Amino acid sequence: MAPGSLLVGPSLPPQTARAIASAFWVIAAIGFVAASMSFWGIVVPGSVWRQIAIASSVVSGLGILLFLGTWPTFNTVAALAVNASVLVTQFFVLWPPLSMFGK
Repeated sequence: MAPGSLLVGPSLPPQTARAIASAFWVIAAIGFVAASMSFWGIVVPGSVWRQIAIASSVVSGLGILLFLGTWPTFNTVAALAVNASVLVTQFFVLWPPLSMFGK
């Protein structure tokens, strides 16, 4: 599948689609790093790591879905699996338990 956007379609030049998709990836990556730092209480308050992780998963998933085909299939599937794992653990499994950290 050629790089493009589901919103704009094939009229978006591949280089532009890749640049915009990369912006989603960079924002999500920064968010995941911030969530992990928050989890360990470094720099970012520990009470917000869950919200940052959820927001990063949503941004990442949105970028993947909007620019499907921009990245190799394996990378896309792996990223979607990680995003789904974060969302499932936070909304359904509720892991780690709040009592573990008190946050």
